[in-house]
Amino acid sequence: MSIVSVIDLSGPGQSGLETGAGSNAPGSSVGRVATTPCFVAGPENRLLATVLARLTAAATSDDAAARQTARSLGPVTLVGPTGCGKSHLARGLAEAWRANHPTEGVHCLTANDFRRRIATANEDSSVDELRTTMRGAALLVIEDLDRAPASALLEDELIATFDALAERGAVLIVTSTKPPAALTQFARPLASRLAAGVTAEIAPLGVEAREELAERLAETLGLAFEEGVAAHLAERLPHEPRQLIRVVVGLRNRFGSRGPICAEQVEQCLAESTQRHSPPIKEIAAVVSRYYGQTLRAMKSGSRKKSVVEARAVAITLARELTPLSYDEIGRFFGGRDHSTIMHSHQRIQANAQTDRLMRLALSELRRLIAAT
Repeated sequence: MSIVSVIDLSGPGQSGLETGAGSNAPGSSVGRVATTPCFVAGPENRLLATVLARLTAAATSDDAAARQTARSLGPVTLVGPTGCGKSHLARGLAEAWRANHPTEGVHCLTANDFRRRIATANEDSSVDELRTTMRGAALLVIEDLDRAPASALLEDELIATFDALAERGAVLIVTSTKPPAALTQFARPLASRLAAGVTAEIAPLGVEAREELAERLAETLGLAFEEGVAAHLAERLPHEPRQLIRVVVGLRNRFGSRGPICAEQVEQCLAESTQRHSPPIKEIAAVVSRYYGQTLRAMKSGSRKKSVVEARAVAITLARELTPLSYDEIGRFFGGRDHSTIMHSHQRIQANAQTDRLMRLALSELRRLIAAT
């Protein structure tokens, strides 16, 4: 098994896992389920682990060398699809910094919140005060930059703020589902400033990292797993940490007092969860067919045209992820294909998503479109 590293984001007095009622990131759009002040990084996130280790060292100590190392990174842009843990990491670092350096300015807000605050400050003549606050921070986190609309006011203020932070040697962290060069709503100067730093892409957690995360969550929640159950969870669940956390918390809430959790209980919990939330496979296929410019008839046919095969495989992968359907059931929908063919398509897309950024972005966008239908 490859080595899995765990980056501790805790400050003094922060440890374990806090449970609530929604996602793995406090304040996320889906609410709070749980948040753990660490990041489990498998070999797929080796670069990210290095960057996080340097930022964490600066956030949790007074060591001048650690501070300088973090500053030398320049702006850090955390890139990844919705649900991969960008906010969890950025906010965890901000909380650790506040806990260890209570006299220093630490600010964490979305790009849209930044835009609204600038507009309000302009209206009530307090813009100088706001600029002093933001540009005087030791750590500034700007989340969801990709969701901000084109705005000359926002762009100018961000550039001026980023320049002021760089001149002072402050730390800047930005989160986005797209890399800086793909933020086409902004002019080149803003992207250039971010590109001058480090862009750390959060790759989907590999099976080893998911297994380690499941074990750590269970331990923190006081939940016992039978041998092999953590590995079973890692194999059955998709890459997003928040879904893994939801399932583990759900297992604790339902079975935690009945002894070690077995694989059968995991399957029962997964089936109930997907039945409550899963979209029909026809709906998934329709969204994917429109996204790729294919017809549903072509995707169900025997066509081996590359574009059709790709769209079909993506739809199969999302059907496996978002519904309780078996490979055989998915195969029947897609023209009577057999179990092994469907499984191969699913595994191929999963493997591609590990290394292909465009595939990860496509899957993320399709999940959003399916959820919106």
